[in-house]
Amino acid sequence: MQNNGKRFETNFKNSVPKDTYIYRLKDGSASWDKGTRTRFQAKNICDFILYKKPYLFLLELKSTKGKNLPNSNVKTNQLEGLLEASKYDGIICGIVIEFSEQNATYFIEISQYKRFLKNTSRKSLPLDYVAKNGVKIDTEKMRVNSKFDIEKMIKDIVGNK
Repeated sequence: MQNNGKRFETNFKNSVPKDTYIYRLKDGSASWDKGTRTRFQAKNICDFILYKKPYLFLLELKSTKGKNLPNSNVKTNQLEGLLEASKYDGIICGIVIEFSEQNATYFIEISQYKRFLKNTSRKSLPLDYVAKNGVKIDTEKMRVNSKFDIEKMIKDIVGNK
């Protein structure tokens, strides 16, 4: 059985239209055995690479049951890496947040999230801020899974640029 985060990622990936490329980056792993077999792997800046001509999207997906996403859920390397990538023309970086108990899913650009962090002392990103400053992703809720309107999400994100 998948946890909520993995279920969200699977549902998101399965919602991507056939004419849109999506790739799930492999999760990093590290092991420590106090010996010669110790290994480390770099941590990814995001979960998915999505391409719909002419835009490349770097997306970090987060799922939360509450009305807030703890800031600690977005790692420093993710924030810095996504901010750096977003400087390039045609690359759109952000966080897709599923507020599962509110049946609400949003995209927030990484620069908007950075602005939030800079202007607050809050320890979490509230749903009302994301709703006001992000892009709502239309969702069809089924019994267990969800289907997201990724095509409309892309149009809405690009339309806000």
